[in-house]
Amino acid sequence: MCLLRADYCIFSGLITLIVIIIFCEIDCSNNLLTSLPSSICQLTKLRIINCSYNLLDELSPGIGQLRKLEFLDCSHNHLKELPPDISQLTQLHYLDCSYNLLDELSPGIGQLTKIGSLDCSHNHLKRMPHEIIRLRIYGKLIYLII
Repeated sequence: MCLLRADYCIFSGLITLIVIIIFCEIDCSNNLLTSLPSSICQLTKLRIINCSYNLLDELSPGIGQLRKLEFLDCSHNHLKELPPDISQLTQLHYLDCSYNLLDELSPGIGQLTKIGSLDCSHNHLKRMPHEIIRLRIYGKLIYLII
């Protein structure tokens, strides 16, 4: 099994994440985290990250290094933007960034051609980047919730 789960722990932030690089799933939801450690980006075999229901105001810089990531749930946080290198997550099938404080989505979102489900509802989005259309035409986007 390749799961790292922290159930209902109260952290001001994961100071150091020392794990064996074979982990492919991290579930740190419901922990009142204010940040994710930058070392999470060194876990290149990660396929699933669930960091929902925390107090995150940003995702780890360098998240684009997680080239095998397929599932990212960062819903119910305080995110004001998604990092530009999210466009490098070309294996991403599922992205839930709902219930945050997002004003806009990066045009790089259009490079996520394998994404089948994108939920960006309950944010402060005024418009969607036109690159979203490319996901529907050339990609696998089935569910777009805004």
